[in-house]
Amino acid sequence: MGTEAGQGCMSDLSELITYLPLGMVGSSDHSAVLTTISTTVVRDEATARVNWLWSRGDWDSLKENLDSIVWTELLHGDVYTQVETFTKLLLSLQKNHIPSQTYKSKPHDQPWFGFQCRRAADNKSRAWLRYKSHPSQLNKHRHKEVCKTMCQVQKQAIQRWREDLKAKYSGQSVSSKEWWCGMKQQQGLFADNTIPPLTKPNGSVAVRDKDKAELLAAHFSFKMSVPDPSREPPEIPSLTRASLKSLAVNNKEVEHQLRQIDSKKALGPDNISHLIPEAQAYADDCTLAFPCDRCDWQDTVCRINLALDNIVTWSSRWQVSLAPDKTQALLISRRQDITNLPAPDIRLEGRSLPLQRSISILGVEFDAGLTFTSHARRVAINLAWRLSCVPGISHLLDAKGVEVLYKAQVRPLMEYTPLAWSSCSPSYLVATLDRVQRRAQRLVSNKRPHHALDSFQPLQKRRDVAGLCVMHKALNLHTPHLAAIKLPRPPPPLHSTRVAPHRQEQVTVPFSRTEHHLRSFLPRYGRLWNQLVHQTDLHHHASLQNFKRGVNSWLMA
Repeated sequence: MGTEAGQGCMSDLSELITYLPLGMVGSSDHSAVLTTISTTVVRDEATARVNWLWSRGDWDSLKENLDSIVWTELLHGDVYTQVETFTKLLLSLQKNHIPSQTYKSKPHDQPWFGFQCRRAADNKSRAWLRYKSHPSQLNKHRHKEVCKTMCQVQKQAIQRWREDLKAKYSGQSVSSKEWWCGMKQQQGLFADNTIPPLTKPNGSVAVRDKDKAELLAAHFSFKMSVPDPSREPPEIPSLTRASLKSLAVNNKEVEHQLRQIDSKKALGPDNISHLIPEAQAYADDCTLAFPCDRCDWQDTVCRINLALDNIVTWSSRWQVSLAPDKTQALLISRRQDITNLPAPDIRLEGRSLPLQRSISILGVEFDAGLTFTSHARRVAINLAWRLSCVPGISHLLDAKGVEVLYKAQVRPLMEYTPLAWSSCSPSYLVATLDRVQRRAQRLVSNKRPHHALDSFQPLQKRRDVAGLCVMHKALNLHTPHLAAIKLPRPPPPLHSTRVAPHRQEQVTVPFSRTEHHLRSFLPRYGRLWNQLVHQTDLHHHASLQNFKRGVNSWLMA
């Protein structure tokens, strides 16, 4: 930093910041100033780790001690007391007969940085301090030798750690949960601390993990509270005369539910399984859609503002906080002169909502023309990042592991609500998404060059299977939430023809004026459904699984 000649430097933190003028800078009238900030970085404390040397244990003496114990006199009381006594005995015998090494493990140490690396690092630090205090040739030579030893120890530790990981993740002894935890940790998804420093209400900065956890807990607790907890909620009119006076739960019902709990999975937020009681997930986002004619767009704006006012009144009544800064408005139209219309005055709680070029609804990005090209670009960016994590750990996996990693972490991004954006341009679907799958196939073929990749199904085929399954659920299984997309049946035929028996099981395909609408869900899968009904009898299957299996075989034929 620089300052004009003749002027000094001032700071309100004189105890932490010091200034030292260094003289004029070249031919200018500015003077260089050396600024020193005396502060310490707050770090998490190191933890002590014990490294047990099992190969050097005195197992014969340990066995003799176990044989000399009178178990009937040692183990008494209930089962919990016996387990605690037995555990203490084993730990004491382990401490007496198994040698151990204790060292300090810092929070940011690498997983391969064990006892040998810590001892080599301490020797290197001591050699450097000795050479710094007495800069002789002997101390310099000793420091170089210690540095070489440090590098060799680290290389051996890294190589041994990688071999152990490869043997662990390529074998059958590791559980699926442990396998996935290890994969995410190797990909950097389980970093020790990914939360940046947070500002407390008093102005100080929270940098420790404990302080961040307490600050976030207080913030979310405030978000989940209502402004007036003592106020009675509004009364809801009764829709039925029946009432539940008593609720009886017997032991058999509880035991039946407890047997269904997987002991390897975590319980719910109240330490209760998701089966007791059964809960349903929901989304707290609300989407309003209004059809608009070009001639009466002002009336549509009035109806939108009236609906938003009703929502504000309802939220005030039920003490629900809205977020006007997160509310977005989008005008969907494919007309070229839509930009000539004045901007609509849409307001929520007095704040104007400007029109956006695109909005994201439950992870899908909708643009003004419903082309979904921006959504395809965003998916491609996420796919590139996800797929770049696979080659970094492919040396730890076999061909099956790489394939599982791709199908679990990469392919779901390409198959999230694909029927909503099925009208996207084929150039984006084929050139972008299929290219990612071909790259994953090359990664697997490098591990298994002499085997055919039959398990990689084409992405378009998987989308067609999903679309036909939705049509089957809407038309034959009569799923309630799919009633809105149920296409009508065609009128009965006037004459008896070869296709007349299948006509009543087909659907009326909506008329399309553009190629874009022709690729959307109802026109595309309406035609595909009619073709399926005409060529097969798969639509008579009552089971969705059998229908899906048959559709897979039909599309591959």
